[in-house]
Amino acid sequence: LDFKNKLWGKISTNKDLGYSGARKIMFSKLDNVNGVVCDVYSTQCIRTSGIPDPKVFNTEHSWCQSWGAVGISKDDLHHLYPVSSNINSIRSNYPFCEVVASTWSSDGSVFGESSSGTLCFEPRDEHKGELARAMFYFSVRYSRPIDSEQEYFFRKWNSEFPVTEKEFKRNEDIFTYQGNRNPFITYPAFADVIDDF
Repeated sequence: LDFKNKLWGKISTNKDLGYSGARKIMFSKLDNVNGVVCDVYSTQCIRTSGIPDPKVFNTEHSWCQSWGAVGISKDDLHHLYPVSSNINSIRSNYPFCEVVASTWSSDGSVFGESSSGTLCFEPRDEHKGELARAMFYFSVRYSRPIDSEQEYFFRKWNSEFPVTEKEFKRNEDIFTYQGNRNPFITYPAFADVIDDF
């Protein structure tokens, strides 16, 4: 708990960008490469210079609004990602897991049941580590607990899918916009110091 509190003290002074401000940064700068923005859950990409048509591309709240991502946490770029609207609807507000019985899959992302029978969404491998570290960040920054099944998978993915150059750069870029970093990207082993998110 002391370690969590210390981490919280280091990351809790982020600037509130506002929801439209955060989305504008995400779609026009943060995740825009030469005018192209790609979905984290699939290979779908679009050309855009600003916030796109929400029927086509949307903003994924890794930590769902219905789970408590409201106010400043709704606008926090560390857990927001571009996503195609159709996959955003499939993920909905289901928890994350590894699926053993699927009812839908595309480009490596899968929806279905976990081994415990939970209806859940499994992101493709390319996003698993980054997602896990985003969820650790959100839990500590906003003092929100992660349920034990999701925490098991996040710890597994944090270990199996190390930080990429792209993820590291995104973390640094977010720092320039909102003034804080995700410490679990800079030091992924911090997750092992925390017994329970």
